[in-house]
Formats: sequence, C-alpha cells, structure tokens
Amino acid sequence: MPQTHFNWCIDTSNYINDKNSDKMPLKYFIRVLIPKLNEYRKYEWETLKTRPPKHCHNCSDLQSKKSEEAKKILHRVKNINDNLDGGYIELSDIFQIPIDQTTRCFGYVLRGIFHIIFIDTKHKVYKE
Repeated sequence: MPQTHFNWCIDTSNYINDKNSDKMPLKYFIRVLIPKLNEYRKYEWETLKTRPPKHCHNCSDLQSKKSEEAKKILHRVKNINDNLDGGYIELSDIFQIPIDQTTRCFGYVLRGIFHIIFIDTKHKVYKE
C-alpha cells in the first residue's frame, strides 16, 4: 500500500548532474535542503496534489517548457519509464518542491515516495 504522507529520497541512479547543483555546499544541503524537505512530511499526498503550499506543484505542463533543464527532466523520466519494473510515471507524477526563493527539487512520485532527480538551484526549469 502506498504511503499517504510525503516522504522523499534521492534517486542516485537517475540523478541529473548539473554544474550549479553539483557545487552546492554540503552545509546548505544539510542545514537547509534536508530540513525543508522534511517539513513536507506533515502533508498527505492528496493535499499536495489538490491544495499545495506555494510553489509546490505537479509538472504536468513540463512538455511546454523550452529550457534545457525541463528537457533533461523529461528525457530522464522517459528513460526511467523504459526501465521501470511495475508502474509508470505520468507527467502529473513529476513534482516541484520549493526549498527557497530560487532552489527547487524536481522528482517523480512512485509508490508514495518523492524521488529527487534534479535540484534546480537557479530556478531555470520554468524560465523561458
């Protein structure tokens, strides 16, 4: 049975390397990113899907975005689907979770867990 409350992990085998997020200081990761993601554990997935907090949303419109980062995420999700054993990731299963004014975590929801595949430190995915 899928989890009903938000939980997360980093999908290390499908993570998209990026020159900006790869330079993220460990201190920021530990003191800011992890606690912020853990704050979302108070939410049920149904709430995040229907009444999400500000800047938290699914990315069903990702195909209309022209940024290289958006294209990388879509391509990676296609690769994940090609190799997924049981289940399928729809566009509505891709989420953006805000960390601060410019940093967003992108990932997919599978079996109730948010699998992070990209950390957008410059908020470039939705820039045109």
